[in-house]
Amino acid sequence: MLTSYLKIFIRSVMIGADLGCLCADEVMQSDGSHVSGVVQAIHENGMIELRSPLAMEPLLLKANTVKRVKFTEELTKSSALSGLVRLRNGDQFLASVQGLSDVDLQVSSQSLGHLNLPRELVESIQFGIREKKMIYAGPNTDDEWVPKIGSVGAWRLVKGVLTSSSAAVAGMPFEVPQQFGVKFTLRWQSDPALQLYFADPLTPAAERVDRYYLQFNSAGFEIKRESSKGRHFHSVMMSPRGPDQFPKNQLDIEIRVDRKTSRLDLFLDGALEASGVDPAQDATTGGGLSLLSAAPTGSVQEVFGIQLFEPGQESIANSSDDEADSQSDRMLSRDEEIWSGRLSATRLENGGFAYSLKGESDEQTIELAEADLVKVFFAKPEHEVESKHKLLVRVKLREHERLGLASIALSDGKVTAVHPLLGVLKFEQTAISVLDWIEDQPEEMSEE
Repeated sequence: MLTSYLKIFIRSVMIGADLGCLCADEVMQSDGSHVSGVVQAIHENGMIELRSPLAMEPLLLKANTVKRVKFTEELTKSSALSGLVRLRNGDQFLASVQGLSDVDLQVSSQSLGHLNLPRELVESIQFGIREKKMIYAGPNTDDEWVPKIGSVGAWRLVKGVLTSSSAAVAGMPFEVPQQFGVKFTLRWQSDPALQLYFADPLTPAAERVDRYYLQFNSAGFEIKRESSKGRHFHSVMMSPRGPDQFPKNQLDIEIRVDRKTSRLDLFLDGALEASGVDPAQDATTGGGLSLLSAAPTGSVQEVFGIQLFEPGQESIANSSDDEADSQSDRMLSRDEEIWSGRLSATRLENGGFAYSLKGESDEQTIELAEADLVKVFFAKPEHEVESKHKLLVRVKLREHERLGLASIALSDGKVTAVHPLLGVLKFEQTAISVLDWIEDQPEEMSEE
Protein backbone atom coordinates (compact mmCIF):
# COMPACT_ATOMS: atom_id res chain seq x y z
CA MET A 1 0.00 0.00 0.00
CA LEU A 2 2.87 2.36 0.80
CA THR A 3 4.22 1.81 -2.72
CA SER A 4 1.00 3.09 -4.26
CA TYR A 5 1.16 6.18 -2.05
CA LEU A 6 4.72 6.77 -3.18
CA LYS A 7 3.66 6.61 -6.83
CA ILE A 8 0.93 9.18 -6.20
CA PHE A 9 3.48 11.37 -4.45
CA ILE A 10 6.07 11.17 -7.23
CA ARG A 11 3.55 12.10 -9.91
CA SER A 12 2.30 15.05 -7.87
CA VAL A 13 5.53 16.95 -7.08
CA MET A 14 5.27 20.68 -7.63
CA ILE A 15 7.50 23.67 -6.98
CA GLY A 16 6.78 26.55 -4.62
CA ALA A 17 5.54 26.98 -1.08
CA ASP A 18 4.35 29.66 1.23
CA LEU A 19 6.87 29.92 4.09
CA GLY A 20 4.68 31.87 6.46
CA CYS A 21 5.28 30.08 9.76
CA LEU A 22 2.42 28.66 11.82
CA CYS A 23 4.74 26.80 14.18
CA ALA A 24 4.32 27.15 17.92
CA ASP A 25 6.55 27.57 20.95
CA GLU A 26 6.82 24.42 23.04
CA VAL A 27 6.99 24.26 26.84
CA MET A 28 8.36 21.09 28.44
CA GLN A 29 7.20 20.71 32.02
CA SER A 30 9.02 19.07 34.92
CA ASP A 31 6.89 15.92 34.66
CA GLY A 32 7.94 15.42 31.03
CA SER A 33 4.67 16.63 29.48
CA HIS A 34 4.60 19.17 26.64
CA VAL A 35 2.34 22.16 26.00
CA SER A 36 2.41 24.05 22.68
CA GLY A 37 1.31 27.59 22.01
CA VAL A 38 2.75 31.10 21.93
CA VAL A 39 4.71 32.44 24.90
CA GLN A 40 3.23 35.89 25.52
CA ALA A 41 5.08 36.84 28.69
CA ILE A 42 7.60 35.72 31.28
CA HIS A 43 7.18 37.61 34.55
CA GLU A 44 9.96 38.52 36.95
CA ASN A 45 8.76 35.80 39.33
CA GLY A 46 9.30 33.24 36.54
CA MET A 47 5.65 32.62 35.72
CA ILE A 48 4.98 32.01 32.01
CA GLU A 49 1.88 33.13 30.12
CA LEU A 50 1.23 30.75 27.25
CA ARG A 51 -1.49 31.32 24.67
CA SER A 52 -2.63 27.82 23.73
CA PRO A 53 -5.30 26.60 21.30
CA LEU A 54 -6.40 24.30 24.13
CA ALA A 55 -7.64 27.16 26.32
CA MET A 56 -9.67 30.35 25.92
CA GLU A 57 -7.41 32.28 28.32
CA PRO A 58 -3.60 32.19 28.51
CA LEU A 59 -2.22 29.33 30.58
CA LEU A 60 -0.22 30.44 33.66
CA LEU A 61 2.72 28.11 34.29
CA LYS A 62 4.73 28.46 37.51
CA ALA A 63 8.50 28.55 37.24
CA ASN A 64 8.99 25.40 39.31
CA THR A 65 6.77 23.40 36.92
CA VAL A 66 8.73 24.34 33.76
CA LYS A 67 11.98 22.75 32.65
CA ARG A 68 12.46 24.14 29.13
CA VAL A 69 10.92 26.56 26.64
CA LYS A 70 11.70 25.97 22.98
CA PHE A 71 10.80 29.00 20.88
CA THR A 72 9.73 28.94 17.24
CA GLU A 73 12.87 29.40 15.16
CA GLU A 74 12.89 32.33 12.77
CA LEU A 75 14.21 32.04 9.23
CA THR A 76 17.74 33.44 9.22
CA LYS A 77 18.78 34.72 5.80
CA SER A 78 22.14 36.20 6.78
CA SER A 79 25.26 34.13 6.26
CA ALA A 80 27.78 36.88 6.89
CA LEU A 81 31.05 36.18 8.64
CA SER A 82 31.12 37.22 12.27
CA GLY A 83 33.32 36.95 15.30
CA LEU A 84 32.48 34.70 18.23
CA VAL A 85 33.02 36.71 21.42
CA ARG A 86 33.72 34.54 24.47
CA LEU A 87 33.45 35.97 27.99
CA ARG A 88 35.43 34.95 31.06
CA ASN A 89 32.52 32.91 32.43
CA GLY A 90 32.21 30.81 29.25
CA ASP A 91 29.22 32.64 27.74
CA GLN A 92 29.58 33.44 24.05
CA PHE A 93 27.75 35.18 21.21
CA LEU A 94 28.26 36.26 17.62
CA ALA A 95 29.15 39.89 16.99
CA SER A 96 31.06 42.21 14.69
CA VAL A 97 33.75 44.41 16.22
CA GLN A 98 33.03 48.14 16.11
CA GLY A 99 36.03 49.37 18.06
CA LEU A 100 38.71 48.51 20.61
CA SER A 101 40.15 50.88 23.19
CA ASP A 102 42.41 50.48 26.21
CA VAL A 103 39.24 50.21 28.31
CA ASP A 104 36.66 48.24 26.36
CA LEU A 105 35.68 46.29 23.27
CA GLN A 106 32.73 47.69 21.31
CA VAL A 107 30.67 45.12 19.39
CA SER A 108 27.40 44.89 17.51
CA SER A 109 25.41 41.70 17.97
CA GLN A 110 22.37 40.76 15.89
CA SER A 111 20.97 39.03 18.96
CA LEU A 112 21.92 41.45 21.75
CA GLY A 113 22.44 44.80 20.01
CA HIS A 114 25.35 47.18 20.67
CA LEU A 115 27.52 46.34 23.68
CA ASN A 116 30.54 47.95 25.35
CA LEU A 117 32.48 45.12 26.97
CA PRO A 118 35.20 45.87 29.55
CA ARG A 119 38.40 44.21 28.35
CA GLU A 120 38.80 42.21 31.56
CA LEU A 121 35.46 40.46 30.88
CA VAL A 122 36.47 39.28 27.39
CA GLU A 123 38.44 36.07 27.00
CA SER A 124 38.72 35.87 23.20
CA ILE A 125 37.29 36.62 19.77
CA GLN A 126 37.24 33.79 17.24
CA PHE A 127 37.05 34.94 13.62
CA GLY A 128 35.72 33.32 10.47
CA ILE A 129 32.39 32.19 11.89
CA ARG A 130 29.75 31.84 9.20
CA GLU A 131 26.27 31.90 10.62
CA LYS A 132 23.77 29.13 10.06
CA LYS A 133 21.45 29.99 7.15
CA MET A 134 17.89 28.68 7.36
CA ILE A 135 16.39 27.48 4.07
CA TYR A 136 13.09 26.20 5.41
CA ALA A 137 11.31 25.93 8.77
CA GLY A 138 7.91 24.31 9.11
CA PRO A 139 5.52 22.64 8.52
CA ASN A 140 3.39 25.69 7.82
CA THR A 141 0.48 25.27 5.41
CA ASP A 142 -1.67 22.44 4.07
CA ASP A 143 -0.54 22.83 0.46
CA GLU A 144 3.25 23.12 0.75
CA TRP A 145 3.80 19.35 1.06
CA VAL A 146 2.78 16.93 -1.72
CA PRO A 147 0.43 15.07 -1.83
CA LYS A 148 -1.77 17.78 -0.37
CA ILE A 149 -1.96 17.39 3.39
CA GLY A 150 -5.08 15.47 4.36
CA SER A 151 -5.55 13.75 0.99
CA VAL A 152 -5.50 9.98 0.64
CA GLY A 153 -2.14 8.58 1.67
CA ALA A 154 -0.92 11.93 3.03
CA TRP A 155 0.04 13.22 6.44
CA ARG A 156 -2.36 15.50 8.30
CA LEU A 157 -1.29 18.94 9.52
CA VAL A 158 -2.59 19.47 13.05
CA LYS A 159 -1.52 22.67 14.83
CA GLY A 160 1.85 22.82 13.10
CA VAL A 161 2.50 19.07 13.41
CA LEU A 162 2.55 16.49 10.58
CA THR A 163 0.53 13.55 11.90
CA SER A 164 -0.10 10.06 10.54
CA SER A 165 -1.94 7.05 11.97
CA SER A 166 -1.21 4.72 9.03
CA ALA A 167 0.99 4.57 5.94
CA ALA A 168 1.54 8.12 4.65
CA VAL A 169 3.89 10.15 2.46
CA ALA A 170 4.73 13.83 2.03
CA GLY A 171 7.41 15.56 -0.01
CA MET A 172 8.72 19.00 -0.88
CA PRO A 173 11.37 20.17 -3.38
CA PHE A 174 14.27 22.44 -2.40
CA GLU A 175 17.51 23.79 -3.76
CA VAL A 176 20.29 23.08 -1.30
CA PRO A 177 24.04 23.86 -1.26
CA GLN A 178 26.84 21.30 -1.19
CA GLN A 179 26.78 21.39 2.61
CA PHE A 180 23.37 21.23 4.26
CA GLY A 181 21.55 19.91 7.29
CA VAL A 182 18.10 18.47 8.01
CA LYS A 183 16.59 18.57 11.49
CA PHE A 184 13.19 17.57 12.88
CA THR A 185 11.46 16.23 15.98
CA LEU A 186 9.76 12.84 15.90
CA ARG A 187 7.11 11.80 18.41
CA TRP A 188 5.36 8.42 18.47
CA GLN A 189 2.77 6.50 20.52
CA SER A 190 3.91 2.93 19.88
CA ASP A 191 6.81 1.67 17.77
CA PRO A 192 7.95 4.24 15.17
CA ALA A 193 8.48 3.30 11.54
CA LEU A 194 9.74 6.33 9.64
CA GLN A 195 11.80 6.97 6.52
CA LEU A 196 13.21 10.36 5.58
CA TYR A 197 14.54 10.72 2.03
CA PHE A 198 16.91 13.67 1.56
CA ALA A 199 19.04 15.07 -1.28
CA ASP A 200 16.16 13.62 -3.26
CA PRO A 201 15.61 14.74 -6.90
CA LEU A 202 11.92 13.76 -6.52
CA THR A 203 12.02 12.24 -10.00
CA PRO A 204 8.49 11.98 -11.45
CA ALA A 205 8.97 8.40 -12.57
CA ALA A 206 9.75 5.03 -11.03
CA GLU A 207 13.46 4.98 -11.85
CA ARG A 208 16.70 4.59 -9.94
CA VAL A 209 17.95 7.85 -8.49
CA ASP A 210 20.80 9.23 -6.40
CA ARG A 211 19.62 10.13 -2.89
CA TYR A 212 19.92 9.22 0.79
CA TYR A 213 17.39 7.96 3.27
CA LEU A 214 17.22 7.55 7.01
CA GLN A 215 15.07 4.83 8.51
CA PHE A 216 14.15 4.47 12.17
CA ASN A 217 12.22 1.53 13.59
CA SER A 218 12.44 -1.11 16.32
CA ALA A 219 15.85 -2.20 14.99
CA GLY A 220 17.37 1.26 15.38
CA PHE A 221 18.74 3.76 12.86
CA GLU A 222 20.31 3.35 9.46
CA ILE A 223 21.24 5.82 6.74
CA LYS A 224 21.49 4.35 3.25
CA ARG A 225 22.60 5.70 -0.10
CA GLU A 226 20.46 4.87 -3.12
CA SER A 227 22.46 4.99 -6.35
CA SER A 228 21.40 5.26 -9.98
CA LYS A 229 24.46 3.32 -11.15
CA GLY A 230 26.11 0.11 -10.05
CA ARG A 231 25.05 -1.27 -6.70
CA HIS A 232 21.58 0.02 -5.92
CA PHE A 233 21.84 0.49 -2.11
CA HIS A 234 24.82 1.20 0.16
CA SER A 235 24.73 1.37 3.95
CA VAL A 236 26.42 4.59 5.15
CA MET A 237 25.96 4.27 8.91
CA MET A 238 23.98 2.39 11.55
CA SER A 239 23.03 2.78 15.20
CA PRO A 240 21.35 0.03 17.25
CA ARG A 241 19.55 2.49 19.53
CA GLY A 242 15.91 1.52 19.34
CA PRO A 243 12.73 3.33 20.46
CA ASP A 244 12.94 1.76 23.93
CA GLN A 245 16.00 3.93 24.63
CA PHE A 246 13.91 7.09 24.31
CA PRO A 247 11.39 6.67 27.16
CA LYS A 248 9.51 9.87 26.41
CA ASN A 249 8.71 8.65 22.87
CA GLN A 250 10.20 11.83 21.44
CA LEU A 251 13.51 12.52 19.72
CA ASP A 252 15.32 15.36 17.94
CA ILE A 253 17.01 14.02 14.79
CA GLU A 254 19.58 15.96 12.76
CA ILE A 255 21.57 14.91 9.70
CA ARG A 256 24.43 16.96 8.27
CA VAL A 257 25.68 16.31 4.75
CA ASP A 258 28.90 17.48 3.12
CA ARG A 259 28.74 16.42 -0.51
CA LYS A 260 32.25 17.75 -1.17
CA THR A 261 33.80 15.22 1.22
CA SER A 262 30.98 12.63 0.98
CA ARG A 263 30.60 12.79 4.77
CA LEU A 264 27.35 12.40 6.71
CA ASP A 265 26.81 12.94 10.45
CA LEU A 266 23.79 11.83 12.50
CA PHE A 267 22.86 13.68 15.69
CA LEU A 268 20.28 12.44 18.20
CA ASP A 269 19.00 14.93 20.77
CA GLY A 270 21.89 17.23 19.88
CA ALA A 271 24.68 14.65 20.39
CA LEU A 272 26.71 13.08 17.58
CA GLU A 273 25.50 9.49 17.24
CA ALA A 274 27.31 8.21 14.15
CA SER A 275 29.29 9.33 11.10
CA GLY A 276 29.86 7.76 7.73
CA VAL A 277 31.22 8.28 4.22
CA ASP A 278 29.13 7.87 1.09
CA PRO A 279 30.75 4.98 -0.83
CA ALA A 280 29.02 5.79 -4.14
CA GLN A 281 31.16 7.33 -6.86
CA ASP A 282 28.78 10.06 -8.05
CA ALA A 283 27.62 12.73 -5.60
CA THR A 284 23.92 13.40 -5.15
CA THR A 285 22.58 16.55 -6.81
CA GLY A 286 18.97 16.68 -5.59
CA GLY A 287 17.65 18.74 -2.72
CA GLY A 288 14.12 17.51 -1.99
CA LEU A 289 12.77 16.00 1.21
CA SER A 290 10.17 13.25 1.52
CA LEU A 291 8.69 11.69 4.66
CA LEU A 292 7.27 8.18 4.63
CA SER A 293 5.35 6.64 7.50
CA ALA A 294 5.44 2.84 7.35
CA ALA A 295 3.60 2.45 10.64
CA PRO A 296 0.59 0.10 10.80
CA THR A 297 -2.92 1.50 11.01
CA GLY A 298 -3.62 3.05 14.39
CA SER A 299 0.04 3.72 15.20
CA VAL A 300 0.38 7.50 15.51
CA GLN A 301 3.57 9.26 14.44
CA GLU A 302 4.15 13.03 14.55
CA VAL A 303 6.85 15.12 12.88
CA PHE A 304 7.37 18.80 13.63
CA GLY A 305 10.07 21.47 13.86
CA ILE A 306 11.38 20.56 10.39
CA GLN A 307 14.43 22.60 9.39
CA LEU A 308 16.52 22.57 6.26
CA PHE A 309 19.62 24.75 6.59
CA GLU A 310 23.12 25.58 5.47
CA PRO A 311 25.37 24.94 8.50
CA GLY A 312 27.54 27.64 9.93
CA GLN A 313 31.28 27.36 9.43
CA GLU A 314 33.76 27.71 12.24
CA SER A 315 37.34 28.88 11.95
CA ILE A 316 40.10 26.35 11.46
CA ALA A 317 41.43 25.84 14.98
CA ASN A 318 40.65 26.03 18.66
CA SER A 319 43.17 27.19 21.20
CA SER A 320 44.35 25.64 24.41
CA ASP A 321 43.41 27.04 27.80
CA ASP A 322 46.98 28.28 28.15
CA GLU A 323 46.37 30.92 25.47
CA ALA A 324 43.26 32.23 27.27
CA ASP A 325 45.08 32.39 30.62
CA SER A 326 48.07 34.38 29.40
CA GLN A 327 49.06 37.60 31.20
CA SER A 328 49.41 39.25 27.76
CA ASP A 329 47.10 39.72 24.82
CA ARG A 330 47.76 37.25 22.01
CA MET A 331 47.03 36.76 18.31
CA LEU A 332 46.75 33.40 16.56
CA SER A 333 47.12 33.59 12.77
CA ARG A 334 45.81 31.17 10.16
CA ASP A 335 49.42 30.10 9.69
CA GLU A 336 49.28 28.97 13.36
CA GLU A 337 51.77 31.60 14.48
CA ILE A 338 51.25 33.21 17.90
CA TRP A 339 52.31 36.70 19.02
CA SER A 340 52.08 38.29 22.47
CA GLY A 341 51.80 41.92 23.54
CA ARG A 342 49.15 44.61 23.93
CA LEU A 343 46.28 44.32 21.47
CA SER A 344 44.79 47.25 19.56
CA ALA A 345 42.68 47.58 16.42
CA THR A 346 42.45 49.98 13.48
CA ARG A 347 39.46 50.27 11.16
CA LEU A 348 40.32 49.69 7.50
CA GLU A 349 38.82 51.41 4.46
CA ASN A 350 36.78 48.30 3.57
CA GLY A 351 35.04 48.42 6.96
CA GLY A 352 37.01 45.60 8.55
CA PHE A 353 39.75 45.84 11.16
CA ALA A 354 43.47 45.31 11.33
CA TYR A 355 44.66 44.01 14.70
CA SER A 356 48.10 44.83 16.03
CA LEU A 357 50.19 43.69 18.96
CA LYS A 358 52.89 45.88 20.43
CA GLY A 359 55.56 43.77 22.05
CA GLU A 360 56.54 44.19 25.66
CA SER A 361 59.81 45.84 24.60
CA ASP A 362 57.94 48.29 22.30
CA GLU A 363 60.48 47.42 19.61
CA GLN A 364 58.16 45.40 17.39
CA THR A 365 54.53 45.73 16.33
CA ILE A 366 52.78 42.90 14.50
CA GLU A 367 49.70 43.84 12.44
CA LEU A 368 47.31 41.42 10.73
CA ALA A 369 43.98 41.88 8.99
CA GLU A 370 40.97 40.13 10.50
CA ALA A 371 40.84 37.75 7.52
CA ASP A 372 44.32 36.46 8.43
CA LEU A 373 43.43 35.68 12.05
CA VAL A 374 41.84 32.69 13.72
CA LYS A 375 41.58 34.15 17.20
CA VAL A 376 42.68 36.96 19.48
CA PHE A 377 43.00 36.52 23.24
CA PHE A 378 42.76 39.19 25.90
CA ALA A 379 45.10 39.22 28.87
CA LYS A 380 43.81 37.47 31.94
CA PRO A 381 42.94 40.07 34.61
CA GLU A 382 44.93 40.15 37.84
CA HIS A 383 41.83 39.26 39.85
CA GLU A 384 39.26 36.61 38.96
CA VAL A 385 36.07 37.98 37.42
CA GLU A 386 33.26 37.08 39.79
CA SER A 387 29.55 37.78 40.02
CA LYS A 388 27.31 37.96 43.06
CA HIS A 389 24.31 36.98 40.92
CA LYS A 390 23.06 33.41 41.04
CA LEU A 391 22.09 31.94 37.68
CA LEU A 392 18.39 31.32 37.11
CA VAL A 393 18.22 30.28 33.43
CA ARG A 394 20.46 29.35 30.54
CA VAL A 395 19.47 30.49 27.07
CA LYS A 396 20.52 29.41 23.62
CA LEU A 397 20.30 32.15 21.04
CA ARG A 398 21.37 31.50 17.47
CA GLU A 399 23.91 28.85 16.56
CA HIS A 400 27.08 29.05 18.73
CA GLU A 401 25.41 31.53 21.16
CA ARG A 402 24.71 30.78 24.82
CA LEU A 403 24.23 32.87 27.95
CA GLY A 404 23.52 32.28 31.63
CA LEU A 405 21.12 34.83 33.14
CA ALA A 406 20.35 35.81 36.72
CA SER A 407 16.83 36.98 35.79
CA ILE A 408 14.62 37.28 32.73
CA ALA A 409 11.33 38.99 31.96
CA LEU A 410 9.45 39.01 28.66
CA SER A 411 6.61 41.26 27.53
CA ASP A 412 5.33 42.35 24.10
CA GLY A 413 8.18 40.53 22.38
CA LYS A 414 10.86 42.39 24.39
CA VAL A 415 13.25 40.72 26.82
CA THR A 416 14.81 42.39 29.86
CA ALA A 417 17.45 40.23 31.53
CA VAL A 418 20.28 40.51 34.02
CA HIS A 419 23.58 38.95 33.00
CA PRO A 420 26.02 38.15 35.84
CA LEU A 421 28.88 40.04 34.15
CA LEU A 422 27.26 42.45 31.69
CA GLY A 423 24.37 43.67 33.85
CA VAL A 424 21.01 44.56 32.29
CA LEU A 425 20.48 43.37 28.72
CA LYS A 426 17.52 44.28 26.52
CA PHE A 427 16.84 42.42 23.29
CA GLU A 428 14.11 40.90 21.12
CA GLN A 429 12.30 37.70 22.07
CA THR A 430 13.04 36.32 18.60
CA ALA A 431 16.73 36.10 19.54
CA ILE A 432 16.01 33.22 21.96
CA SER A 433 15.90 29.67 20.63
CA VAL A 434 15.78 27.64 23.85
CA LEU A 435 15.40 28.65 27.49
CA ASP A 436 16.32 26.14 30.23
CA TRP A 437 15.49 26.71 33.87
CA ILE A 438 18.20 25.75 36.31
CA GLU A 439 16.78 23.20 38.74
CA ASP A 440 17.73 24.84 42.05
CA GLN A 441 15.43 27.85 41.69
CA PRO A 442 15.05 30.34 44.56
CA GLU A 443 12.28 29.43 47.01
CA GLU A 444 10.46 32.72 46.56
CA MET A 445 10.25 32.10 42.82
CA SER A 446 9.19 28.48 43.11
CA GLU A 447 6.41 29.35 45.56
CA GLU A 448 5.04 32.33 43.62
